[in-house]
Amino acid sequence: MKKYLLLMSSFFCFGLTIAQEKEKDTLFLKLDNSLIFESQSIPLKFSLKDANTDEDLYFQGTEILNNLKPGKLICFNEFIHQPQFYDKTKTQKLKNYELVIFFRSTVVYLVRKKDKKTEYIKVKPILVSYD
Repeated sequence: MKKYLLLMSSFFCFGLTIAQEKEKDTLFLKLDNSLIFESQSIPLKFSLKDANTDEDLYFQGTEILNNLKPGKLICFNEFIHQPQFYDKTKTQKLKNYELVIFFRSTVVYLVRKKDKKTEYIKVKPILVSYD
């Protein structure tokens, strides 16, 4: 009986842990090359044109999908210029830390047209700091 109760309580606790995991939001950003561009030397590395001098924020592609149905496609340029991520009055306009925190809690796809097909590139943010 004790083994049964112990086994049942462990399944119950495990079930609570799974139930408490929060599903990430998904964001589809249009890749239009006005503010973000793909590296010529590193495949699926997408760098920002408004990079800070002491940090490099870029996105590394992890997989390419062709069959997704995004709810809403958002312009990358408009998204990145929101006040919580961009301060036009400062020399270092991009708020890299805030961007990384946001993008790590979100599933991000960069969306582009290639050979008459739509590609959905799942990316993760990478922040490199220079001394």
